[in-house]
Amino acid sequence: MSPFPLARKLLRRAAAGGLAPALRKAWLHLASGGDPYGLWVRRYDTLTGSDRARIRSAVAEMSAPPLLSVVMPVYNPPERWLREAIESVRAQLYPHWELCIADDASTASHVRIILEEAVQSDERIRVRFRECNGHISAATNSALEMASGAHVAFLDHDDLFAENALYEVARALVKDPALDLIYSDEDKVDEQNRRHLPHFKPDWSPTLLLGQNYVTHLAVYRTALVRELGGMRVGLEGSQDWDLLLRAAERLSPGRVRHIPRVLYHWRVLPGSTAAGLDAKDYALNAGQRAIEDALQRRGTPGIVTHVPGEYFHTQFGLPAHREGNADAGALPTVTVISDGISPALLAALDYPFMQAVSLPRWEPRAMNDAVERAEDGWVLMLRAGLWPDPGALRGMLGHAIQTGVGAVGARLVRADGSTHASGIVGSASARVAVGAFAGLPPGDVGYMCRDRLAAEWSAVDGSALLIRRSTFLRLGGYASDEFPALYDVDLCLRLWEAGQRVVCAPRPRFRATAALPRHALDRTVTPAERKAFRSRWPRFRHPDPYYSPNLDPSHGTFDLAFPPQR
Repeated sequence: MSPFPLARKLLRRAAAGGLAPALRKAWLHLASGGDPYGLWVRRYDTLTGSDRARIRSAVAEMSAPPLLSVVMPVYNPPERWLREAIESVRAQLYPHWELCIADDASTASHVRIILEEAVQSDERIRVRFRECNGHISAATNSALEMASGAHVAFLDHDDLFAENALYEVARALVKDPALDLIYSDEDKVDEQNRRHLPHFKPDWSPTLLLGQNYVTHLAVYRTALVRELGGMRVGLEGSQDWDLLLRAAERLSPGRVRHIPRVLYHWRVLPGSTAAGLDAKDYALNAGQRAIEDALQRRGTPGIVTHVPGEYFHTQFGLPAHREGNADAGALPTVTVISDGISPALLAALDYPFMQAVSLPRWEPRAMNDAVERAEDGWVLMLRAGLWPDPGALRGMLGHAIQTGVGAVGARLVRADGSTHASGIVGSASARVAVGAFAGLPPGDVGYMCRDRLAAEWSAVDGSALLIRRSTFLRLGGYASDEFPALYDVDLCLRLWEAGQRVVCAPRPRFRATAALPRHALDRTVTPAERKAFRSRWPRFRHPDPYYSPNLDPSHGTFDLAFPPQR
């Protein structure tokens, strides 16, 4: 058998969960000629003639197609990239748009020529030539002043829209006109327009937004909201999009935010561009940190923002004593540690002044429910024997737990060999029902888009280290102790989401498994009876999981490409 038919056969088996993720990835690499994403694009993200005909027919049937304003600041882009950026708008399959361009006093002579040609070639294009250079925020605001559509999309002067980008946005708006923010997945293109480095994003995750501007492009806002916020803030250049998003997040209702899990925007990667990494422009990194710090100050949320290697940040939330500006530890909430491995050394390592302890006879849901009943009011930390906290772990979790709308907080769990056990839990299409995100990730690997190191919302967190308010736990009825004991934590988290509360994983600091904890102790084995009972209770359990893209393999939490996508 030649290698390619064999690869296809193995791919089919891998898609069904029949091969380990590492082996699956190796065969994908072989079958794709070293470019798995290129293969994915050709198979699932390349429009055919019939696709285009279908989209044009759907547009023609829209009774009130929305006008979408595309805002583009321009300053001295290379001639080829500027022409291609403009043409990517003109090539949209959705025709109801306007392109509002503000030239920021470009000194390159070709810029004015191209922009004037664009105005003459298409009446939907308008241009304003600024008399003096004001940088990207000021130029964007000048373009925004020309927008007449109810929703505005942002396009950089050397990037590209996918040809169905505005159609997908319009389709979402026709279905739900109340949407205030719509965003899509994205990737990057090089100087030969080769697509690479896709970013398949989660649904709305306000916690992740404090460490990473995962929304970036394509982002489409209600125009009135952007104007109410004052547009882009001058002085935040390089992270002006992030700053706008953080300010908007303070007014957005999650129900009025829509993520379109399709690659609709292509960032141009050029030397020195922020698409090549924020480290290419130190000012952008500094602006990102300032945008987060300003957001915390506006919200009255004390916290310290530090840089995470790459282009990301970690926010350490302050606890009540710090919030009051004094050293009165009495302002701190009480935490009861519930564990089957209580010891003085463990309590000392948790290093928290107002802490009680309840010992479990065994690690099972019924015993934990009884322990919570005996605990003091405040928070309870469920902690499995054999897990050891990094310094500050409890305080870090508690900082997230006290944030508005957060129902439970989990931690990043690390095995004795240093590999990741889980950073959050995702719904799985396999028989296991639920899998740990980044399970088996080697030490030092930060995971897909650094998400193994960034606090974020997840569908569930591992109950081996879980912090929850005692009153919330009791109000929900505790763990389902009889129906599916292996999924007790997942069920509780889903009930929290059902009650309108968020579930957050705080991966820094972490809990490490000691050598005394067998590797299999953290693995969950779900019996057929449990799986049946769980799927009966949650027939549509996170499928596709909102925090794990449908473009990624649903059988494992490894963030590998799905062949085919599950959307």
